[in-house]
Amino acid sequence: MKTIVWSLLCVAALNRVASAQEFKKELVGCVSSYKIKMTLERKDNLMSGVYAYDRTGKPITLKGKVNPNGSIELDEFDEKGTNTGKFTLRMKGDVLRGEWKGGKKTLTVALYKAAQVELIETSLSKNGDLSMCVVDGKVQWFSISTTTKSGVNVYLCNLDIDRDNFSNSENMEQWSDAAQKTTVVISTNYDGKKEKAGEVIIEKTNDETYLVQLSVEQHAAFCGFNGILPDRVVLVKKGNKWTTKP
Repeated sequence: MKTIVWSLLCVAALNRVASAQEFKKELVGCVSSYKIKMTLERKDNLMSGVYAYDRTGKPITLKGKVNPNGSIELDEFDEKGTNTGKFTLRMKGDVLRGEWKGGKKTLTVALYKAAQVELIETSLSKNGDLSMCVVDGKVQWFSISTTTKSGVNVYLCNLDIDRDNFSNSENMEQWSDAAQKTTVVISTNYDGKKEKAGEVIIEKTNDETYLVQLSVEQHAAFCGFNGILPDRVVLVKKGNKWTTKP
């Protein structure tokens, strides 16, 4: 009887190990500003799958491996079998992040186990850009950049916040969601103490409009002294594109 019980326990343990090394995931996300859908399957340390850009729908084959350090390498092949690029990714829960390289291009990648991904990208009226990724109705990452000229010098100001890489995004103190509103509090060290440096509020007012509000404390050494961030941006969807409204 003990032998039978021990054998059953061994089989159960082996099944758990096998299941940990095998999965199939349906993912959606972005390669830079291009929306994609990807299916990945793992067997032991081998990975295979297929993905397609929303704009073309053309399937691209993926073959690769999982490295001992947990990173994932996937080579992509066109219909002729030509290697056209490579993904290098890391998985955190159901989120895959990393980069895609093809030729001289290197693009950022973010993939999610989700039903819907909305990528918003638009130019600001005063020498700047704004981008935001919304996954199943929740803001996953937000980026805004502006430039300010003073004589011959050009000063840059960038704000990047990322729910999945919270500890690596500026100096986040708090990220909270309430209904259609996302609030992120930014902190900084001022005079030896940790104090609030600013706040970003992103609110979805309807299916085609977002209101983005930014506030920066006067004492905060944030984006340098020459970078100027807009304190209010209204994003409006027109067709398949997003634009800003004064």
